[in-house]
Amino acid sequence: MIQGTTSNAGKSVIITAICRILSIQGFQVAPFKSQNMSLNSAITINGGEISRAQLIQSIAAQVPAINDFNPILIKPESENKNQIIVNGNFFFNINGYYYQILKHNFKYLIIQAFNRLKHTYDFILIEGAGSPAEINLRKNDIVNMGLAEAIDCPVILVADINSGGVFAHIIGTLNLLSHSEKKRIIGLIINKFRGDLSIIKSGLNWLEKYTGKPVIAVIPYLYNLNIEAEDELVYNINKKILFIKIIILLFPKISNATDFDVLYLYPKINLYFAINPNEISIINLIILPGSKNIFTDLIWLINKGWHEYIIKHLQYGGKLIGICGGFQILGKNIIDPLGIEGNYMIIKKGLSLFKNSTVITKKKKLIKIYGYCLLNKTYNYVNGYEIHLGITLNEITDFTKSVFLMEEGQYIDGKISHNNQILGSYIHGLFNKLDIYKNILYWVGLKINNSLNYLSIREKEINRFSKHVKYFLYFEKIINILNIY
Repeated sequence: MIQGTTSNAGKSVIITAICRILSIQGFQVAPFKSQNMSLNSAITINGGEISRAQLIQSIAAQVPAINDFNPILIKPESENKNQIIVNGNFFFNINGYYYQILKHNFKYLIIQAFNRLKHTYDFILIEGAGSPAEINLRKNDIVNMGLAEAIDCPVILVADINSGGVFAHIIGTLNLLSHSEKKRIIGLIINKFRGDLSIIKSGLNWLEKYTGKPVIAVIPYLYNLNIEAEDELVYNINKKILFIKIIILLFPKISNATDFDVLYLYPKINLYFAINPNEISIINLIILPGSKNIFTDLIWLINKGWHEYIIKHLQYGGKLIGICGGFQILGKNIIDPLGIEGNYMIIKKGLSLFKNSTVITKKKKLIKIYGYCLLNKTYNYVNGYEIHLGITLNEITDFTKSVFLMEEGQYIDGKISHNNQILGSYIHGLFNKLDIYKNILYWVGLKINNSLNYLSIREKEINRFSKHVKYFLYFEKIINILNIY
């Protein structure tokens, strides 16, 4: 198991790298995170929902993603309400306080998932969450030391030196652990180091002597690494060569922001996550992303003045895309008759840019999508996935054209306005497919001859980082320690 002294210490990407290293050596490897809190999720081959971080780790391990890789997924809906996904399926909505009281009941499900993996894979790489030394979360812990103790698993502790205070983080974490927990830590990793490695040598010698724990790697900071983050947003960077400018509304409850990673990579696009419309100059495209609480984000959008800005943007010929929750917001009404996204029935007017209404339903739609894109009179193949609550219903008088035709006549998805300026769809992952990516950008106004293949870039980045980690991580040292353990 890899645990961190803090969030963003590098647990996820280091496990991604080790998954690829072991996979290349011919081993069957499974990533595992018993409980993950994230609004970026993906669909497994079981048809369930897991964190996108575990999906990327499974891609690195070159194995299909399954529900057991992330048995508990927590998706925050508001400050005091979380959606709990268990074994890939919606379980209930619950206040964070009560979840902490009840979470120990999920321990047996987590251990069952782990045991199923243990009988199938050569290695299981387990990711902790946050820090194992969070005093208020240690009781009934099911993701850090509580899990490690339950399955008798050795632990490697990772610390981020780039943020400062790395020695204090490590010493403080160890001092807050019990004797048995401290004993199962077999080594330390210093991550994101910048500069000459000789500078830190004396500190490492002191650290090993003081803690009695070997430092098994100092991993230098790797610049311009493009592997999907668990929840962190890394955009808003100005580029010198500018053809088009795209903004994505930074909803308070934004979900699946990784849909747009490929846009950030293209040098002729300036991509921004925006909060206030008065900070934005002339742009080509506005994107309304996915939302974990559509009512919260719709109210935020209106209160910030985005509705008026969007209307003016369209009047000047700009383009607008709504994905998933963003697509629902483009319609006339959003109705929650059962109070699923709140505590009571809600009926809220949308932006009325499409003649459709959405009814929030209790059952979540989880489906992989295979079909064809009809945008710009093309017939490009598309694949992606849908994860959402709600059914969108068209009015009888709505003759808006559909954008996507699913294979085998399953159904049609998406809309495009009569003036060809507004596009909406439930499909996540649209921009990952090269032909669709080029087609949508052409619709916005940017003609691309040689575009980026995002899936190929992601694969190269996983290989680049895994080689980087392999060079600095002493695998022989780890194996020797494990043999003693």
